[in-house]
Amino acid sequence: MAVPATAEQMTATAGQRMRAIVQTEYGTADVLRVAEIERPVIGADEVLVKVRAAGLDRGTWHLMAGMPYAARLVVGLRAPKNPVPGLDVAGVVVAVGSEVTRFQPGDEVFGVSKGSFAEFAAAREQVSTELLEAIRMGIDNIRRYNERVLRDADWTEELSPGVWVGEQTSPIVSAGLFIPSGKGSFPSVLMQIGTPAVVAGVPQVAVVVPPKPGGSAVDPAVLVVADELGLHDVFRVNGPAGIAALPRSKLNMRPVCEKTERPVQPSLM
Repeated sequence: MAVPATAEQMTATAGQRMRAIVQTEYGTADVLRVAEIERPVIGADEVLVKVRAAGLDRGTWHLMAGMPYAARLVVGLRAPKNPVPGLDVAGVVVAVGSEVTRFQPGDEVFGVSKGSFAEFAAAREQVSTELLEAIRMGIDNIRRYNERVLRDADWTEELSPGVWVGEQTSPIVSAGLFIPSGKGSFPSVLMQIGTPAVVAGVPQVAVVVPPKPGGSAVDPAVLVVADELGLHDVFRVNGPAGIAALPRSKLNMRPVCEKTERPVQPSLM
């Protein structure tokens, strides 16, 4: 259980310095420079992460370039409101806000932050305790059902003296799972198709999920399900491209998938 920070601890980083990549205008990579700035001050629902790795993606490029121009109405007209670029982050929690319940200092985490091209970044917890409990309950129910199915999967019977018949099951080598993201939040899809793969003991499982509409971030609830299931090969790829890449090991994906699972849309039935 996380030990919430006090108001004094939450603002303790104010005035402390860190190195970061910053930009004060839109443009190419030439507008980026290394500078020493103040560490972020976390809010009640945020964690402070000591950055070990930051991702470079298309969304970061758009924010750096200020393109398309309409985006500047949100991110800043003449210059970025947040001078530190970077969205994807991985690192270690060093402080937590008073309303954070899932994390504590020392936890290794990955997710989305505002300004990951720095030594420290602030990120929201994003997934409520209630949703986390519902995800864990759902995974447990699906896991127990699939374990029950497996108990009767192998069988043998002697039809006549010396004549035996039966069935024996074994996990496939790899599986690719597509999780939709266009019209809502669908962590239950990964629960339904990811849990059977884990119970069956599939050695390699790759998950592809498009970013949320209007941005480059992946639905945090889907990432929580992946973490609960121990699935770490999660790729942010748009639907058709992701499905096509899975069996062919494109985009430098390690797994070469033997089977691809996705929810069936009514138009495809």
